[in-house]
Amino acid sequence: MKLAEIKSLSNEKLITQFYYCTVRGVHETNSVRGLTQKTSREEEWILEEMCKRFNLNKEIIEKELSKV
Repeated sequence: MKLAEIKSLSNEKLITQFYYCTVRGVHETNSVRGLTQKTSREEEWILEEMCKRFNLNKEIIEKELSKV
């Protein structure tokens, strides 16, 4: 998915795409080849768009994720 496509998604589709991307990342990580750059980049773009759209602090989210 391209950055422009991500920005044009509705709120519901953005959350759905984030979930799908996360699930895909887990499957890739558990496979022999590992997480792809495409999935990693797409997840980063989606997270940035969610932070911008929902007025979230990305630094706090990343800090909380590093604790897990």
